[in-house]
Amino acid sequence: MSLADMSNRVRTPPSYDRDYSRAVVSLLPACTGKLAPDDALSIRSRETALWEKLLESQSQPESPDVDHTVHTIPSYDGQTITIHRFSKKITDNPKSGPAIVHAHGGGMITGSVNWFQKYIVDMVQRTGVQIFSVEYRLSPEHPFPTPAEDCYAGLVWAHEHAEQFAIDRRRIGTMGESAGGNLAASITLMARDRGLLPPIAKQILVYPMLDDRNIVHNSALNPLLTWTTESNIIAWSAYLGDLYGTDRVPQYAAPSRSDIVEGLPPTYIEVGTLDIFRDEALDYAARIAEVNIEVELHVYPGLPHGFDFSAPLCGPTQRALADRERAISTL
Repeated sequence: MSLADMSNRVRTPPSYDRDYSRAVVSLLPACTGKLAPDDALSIRSRETALWEKLLESQSQPESPDVDHTVHTIPSYDGQTITIHRFSKKITDNPKSGPAIVHAHGGGMITGSVNWFQKYIVDMVQRTGVQIFSVEYRLSPEHPFPTPAEDCYAGLVWAHEHAEQFAIDRRRIGTMGESAGGNLAASITLMARDRGLLPPIAKQILVYPMLDDRNIVHNSALNPLLTWTTESNIIAWSAYLGDLYGTDRVPQYAAPSRSDIVEGLPPTYIEVGTLDIFRDEALDYAARIAEVNIEVELHVYPGLPHGFDFSAPLCGPTQRALADRERAISTL
């Protein structure tokens, strides 16, 4: 290959994976729309409309093998929140097994367990591992530390009710997508620092939102982004309030700011190459690997943020879901 050919290859602009692009072509204009600045509630309105469209277009049969129950639990401030338990139906006396404490995505400012219900049910159906998903309170109405503390309350509640739900406390993992990946990483740090025993067995971070300092535009990626730098800044501002833009942001708000990653559990991280969270996810994985903690890292070419929800049946998504399934199944 000549130097000219090599140069041309380097300059080839990034593009969507072909299978993904074909699967999602009708939704891409809605995914990449512009937003008014400084308006978290307009993001919430837009994302709600998009998710309603996604859920309507991707209707799937209910799984008769998975139970869904909702429990009211106390949070750190005395307020009550709900946690949703998804578990395989078992007729015999169940043996203690693994469990996942899950936090949904939505930039800390939108989303609900209901949006992720079909996805969670599918994971429980595939793996047999029960999942507890926390309906945490959203920003800007409830900025940090409320979403993180709500999720930690869910983790503690699962620990305290291990016998009731046949949970092996030694095999509890945390999991989340996007902002939920932040919250999963945050409560894993909290569990380590607050001495929760047994320790978390694994953290599963799906294209996680980890670093509030991610404010630099990547012009090559801009036309392909489904979650933009502008949206990210708005979301972090809503979550952090007066802390945003300062050096006082704690690690439990932005896990990338953690000075010490020793003591964290085995970690699974995945991200697409067309995601603004790509570099912060790679950096967090590298830091954890550097202290000889087991890390499984997947970087999927040509996929943007939230690819699995916008195109759940395409080949790349199915490969990613199989990777997650294996990470859950090996708890």
